[in-house]
Amino acid sequence: MKNIIGLFPAWFRYFLQPFLIMYYVPLLTMRHLVGPTKSSRAEAMAAHELIVDGYRKAVEAAEGAQKGGYWPIHVNAQGLIEAKFPPKPESVLSGEYNIVDNDVTDAIIEAVERRNEEDNI
Repeated sequence: MKNIIGLFPAWFRYFLQPFLIMYYVPLLTMRHLVGPTKSSRAEAMAAHELIVDGYRKAVEAAEGAQKGGYWPIHVNAQGLIEAKFPPKPESVLSGEYNIVDNDVTDAIIEAVERRNEEDNI
């Protein structure tokens, strides 16, 4: 709200302020008088558990990809370094992803050696 109102000149903001107060005060008063519903706490807890479960699955997928040997940099058959997309979280969580690749430094050394061999031939 501050960013939107900040676009207008000061005289317009001073003119607009009483109208904003007349709009928001009854809304906030009604919200306070009505209070939380019987199911609002349960809904909030269910939403919180859903978020926590999503974070837990994301951490498990990241740890599984790291244990499976995922590295974003790989050497192709021509000896060039290329980026590789991470595996799908579903495949990591189900245990399908278990590829162990070379270390990044080994891949870089291998790429340099292949390029040197091509240059020498």
